[in-house]
This record gives sequence, structure tokens and C-alpha cells, in this order.
Amino acid sequence: GAQMSRRVTDTLADVVADECRGWLNGSLGTWSDPTQRATRKSAPGGFTSQNAQDRFLWDNIFSRMPAVRRTFRYIDLAANHYKRISNSYFLDRCAHWQGLCVEPNPIYHADYRAKRTCELLPTCMSDVAGPKLLVLPPYQWMGGMGGIGNGSLPSLITGRRSPLLSYYPPSKWRRTLMNCSTLGEVLIQRGWAHVDFLSLDVEGHEGAVLRGLFANSDWHGRIDHILCEKGCDEVSKPLGYKSYRLPEPR
Repeated sequence: GAQMSRRVTDTLADVVADECRGWLNGSLGTWSDPTQRATRKSAPGGFTSQNAQDRFLWDNIFSRMPAVRRTFRYIDLAANHYKRISNSYFLDRCAHWQGLCVEPNPIYHADYRAKRTCELLPTCMSDVAGPKLLVLPPYQWMGGMGGIGNGSLPSLITGRRSPLLSYYPPSKWRRTLMNCSTLGEVLIQRGWAHVDFLSLDVEGHEGAVLRGLFANSDWHGRIDHILCEKGCDEVSKPLGYKSYRLPEPR
């Protein structure tokens, strides 16, 4: 039993190593997970992020950081699928950074525990600790279309997403009251005073998460880089963070 377990672990390590080499030398592209149905054309040299965001950050920022003797750290919030359109899979499996993956939806948890090395935090983050109503999609492919909805599902599914309500009506979505934490308290508990990268995509709740990190906690550390989907300017600009838009994929 132990010998078989070691063989499986060694095989998985070989697969991951080959995959990492392929991303770095350009022979593999985005969406290269053979267990998932490809939904769009692979881009040579891509990693796993949507629009190759992780590749851009690695090539232009992270790979150029001094190779000092310290642990590089990231936070992925909300982490979503363990690999598909993940902003942190490469940092976790290939760059061997220490990670904290925050994901409240239980449909993703088993894969994180089996296939990732980051610490899984199966809860939500907000500006203050306490109960929040979450709306969680029932299917992994739906991505980050849930979130803290204050009981209003249609407000979360607008514009290009609205047709989804016809195929997957609100009755199929999971509504749950969850005790959220603040990111500041989480970092204090772990003794993290320095974070190299925060991936923040929580469907419009980004500003609240940052308030729970900087304004509503006793954490006084430093985050070097924040990839924010939207809603961060109101918090980040007063703190002195410079913002710029990532280039569109070619």
C-alpha cells in the first residue's frame, strides 16, 4: 500500500514537472488540462489563467524578482477551480510558492486538497467578520458567478450572464449563510507580514475584502502586487497602490 502510494505520488510529480517545463518553453498552452473539455483555443506559451494573466505576471514581474533566500507567498481569493482559469496554479505547482487559497464553494474543495499545495481556507472574506448570505453555483464550469449576494441572485447575473438563468434557474443555486472572516485577521493568525501577490476576484466584493485587510483589522503588513478584477480603486488608491491595466491577449 505504501509503495503503491509512493508510485502514484512520483508519477503525479513527473506529470507536473513535464507540464511546467512545457509552459516555460512554450510547447504547452492555456487550457492544457487533458481531463477537461477544451472550451477555447489554446494559446502557445500560456499557463492556466483566463487571458493568460498568470503568464504576463510571471514573465514581466515574478520571474524577475531577486532570488533571495525567503519564501514567496500568494493569496488566491476566491480560488474557484483548482486549475482551470486559475491565477495561482503555476505559482503553486511550478514555482513552489507558499499559498493560501480561499474558496467558500464546497464543490471545489476535494480537488484542492488532492491536487494543490496551498492551504485551503473554505470560507468567505468581507470587510467585517460575521454571517453573510452567499449564492454558490452548483456546477464547476460556471466559475465565479456566485458570491455575497445579499439575497438578490438576479443582481449577480447581469448582462452577458443573464441567459444562464433560463438554463439554471435560481432554484438550483445553493444559498447558504456563512460566517465570513477578514483577510487581515487570517494573516495575523498565520503570522504573514509580507505577501508577494494577491489575486482578488470576488464578483464585486473586492473593495470590502480590502477594507477587511487594511482598514478594519490590526494587520500592518505589506502586499507587493494585487490583481484585482474590479472595485479596488476606492481602497487601493488612498493606500498608495498604483494601478495599471493588463494588456489584452493577442
